[in-house]
Amino acid sequence: MQRVPNRVFGLINQVLAEIPILQKIGIDLGGITTQFQVKEAEIPLQIAPFYQAFSYHGKPDFILNVTRSPFYGPDLHNPKFTSTSWSYYQQDGRKIFKIQIPDLDGSPHSYLLEFFAKKQPPCLHVLLAETPVIIPPFGADALITAQLLSTGYGITLHACGIKVGEHGMLFSGVSGSGKSTTAGLWLKHGGSETTLLSDERVTLREQAGQYSIHGTPWHGKNYIPTNDSAPLERIMILRHGPDNILRLLQPAEAVKLLLQRAYLPYWDSEAMAFSLDLLHRLCQVIPCYDFGFTPDVRAVEAVWRQIDS
Repeated sequence: MQRVPNRVFGLINQVLAEIPILQKIGIDLGGITTQFQVKEAEIPLQIAPFYQAFSYHGKPDFILNVTRSPFYGPDLHNPKFTSTSWSYYQQDGRKIFKIQIPDLDGSPHSYLLEFFAKKQPPCLHVLLAETPVIIPPFGADALITAQLLSTGYGITLHACGIKVGEHGMLFSGVSGSGKSTTAGLWLKHGGSETTLLSDERVTLREQAGQYSIHGTPWHGKNYIPTNDSAPLERIMILRHGPDNILRLLQPAEAVKLLLQRAYLPYWDSEAMAFSLDLLHRLCQVIPCYDFGFTPDVRAVEAVWRQIDS
């Protein structure tokens, strides 16, 4: 990981110096709320600057205990899945992530994230000294969110999420397909009721058979995401094209394309089964379009015509 310039790191430290130290922190990440809390008084928590707009103070969906106590569990050998910065183990009914991530200044941080088979709060073991502990842990936020979502709550998609009034539209795309371009077009031409949820990653939630999209802190090119949500009405699969054409996709084709644009929990077979089933149900009831578009106001006008038709 490339070291952040000293000037930028200094600015981040200045912001952190103004953020209060707490014993518990609630965060709304993509429509699921998690309370990070400590039992040991000597562990102070501090919310990451980029997450202040996503702080939450109500009753959470999840509680995650943060501790520096020793990890009492099986020896971690033979991971089921390995990434560049973490490994995944499944032993004795536990799902365990061993995470080793450099901070913005290049200093290492090590964690064990432990999910239990019984209805017991997950536990985040902080293995290296860090005072205060930044919440959510740098570089592990998307992983924690993906694992929590996959327990029956939803999935994160690489997408631009747009809310117009109470109408939610999802513009999903691979890198370079035009998510940030679409965000800029809708902010400029979408009207006064247009809100950008995110131009990079959007969380999809299913509740009682209804689907909604939620802003996340993970954004793309200079657009500030919003801690807001909207009922999902349409999905557009983005690609650049010579004209603005929306083609309705069959559910099977839509699922295939969304799988390529989803943050999938490959490491966990149960979580993968849930995610696949969720996308299958979604594409049966929410219209999904292939959208070849031009990077100008005509793209916005084409979507409005489709909505009005």
